Amino acid sequence: NALPGVTVEPSGGSAYLYVNTSGIEANDHEIALALKSRAGLVVNPGYQFGALGANHFRICVAQDEAAWKDALERMAEVLASFPLR
Repeated sequence: NALPGVTVEPSGGSAYLYVNTSGIEANDHEIALALKSRAGLVVNPGYQFGALGANHFRICVAQDEAAWKDALERMAEVLASFPLR
């Protein structure tokens, strides 16, 4: 939530987080492709979950915690490269 244009709500106990990118000037498909190609991270673009998924992507947090710091830094770098709305 510290990154401009991005908000994340607590998961409520699931292994997934939905990242709201409505403050970024890119759609969820463009963001998912950029995260894969530029950060080596695979996320699910929100359109895969219907109309309410627009401007979101889903990440699975059921990963080794030791890898999270680096992955989140790469994710933040890619997200910060998009202009804000």
